Amino acid sequence: MNGIGVSLEVFQPFIDELTADLEIIRFDVPGTGGSPRSSLPFRFSNLASLTSRMLDQLGYKQVDVLGISWGGGLAQQFAFQYRQRCRQLILVSTGMGSIMVPGHPSVLMKMATPRRYQDPTYMAEIAPDIYGGDLRSNPEFVRQMAHAMHSNEKLGYFYQLLAGMGWTSVGKLDKKVMRQKH
Repeated sequence: MNGIGVSLEVFQPFIDELTADLEIIRFDVPGTGGSPRSSLPFRFSNLASLTSRMLDQLGYKQVDVLGISWGGGLAQQFAFQYRQRCRQLILVSTGMGSIMVPGHPSVLMKMATPRRYQDPTYMAEIAPDIYGGDLRSNPEFVRQMAHAMHSNEKLGYFYQLLAGMGWTSVGKLDKKVMRQKH
């Protein structure tokens, strides 16, 4: 489950690092990538239900779920809404929802707009602040990432923001579902 505003292709670097014999299901949530926009925004609970129905159609009873960033919130929702379907929950660069706040308020403003996915120059400018790590010292990697992450769907992005408003996983995941690895 991918981050806000980005299409399924952004998962490719993660997939490239996995064992080749692993089956991977990746999808665009409504309003991103090749997925049609919905007429109304979904909550995470609705998106988890859509995911469950998709798995039914594909014939999967149980899956390991990986969520990155915004997709980590959706992955957590899926894990506690469909415990029997989630064999393992893997979270990457995500949090517990509305109670978490970026380290600096200016970062929140940069994250709240889809402009970073529509303007590669702007993405290259703000990526070190938003993502940190190697992006602070590797301008070439920032440029590559800025060109790989793109979305022209402003309403879809806004709907994804709404999906997470007021949502939290605090108190909803137990040790059977969530294990922390260091």
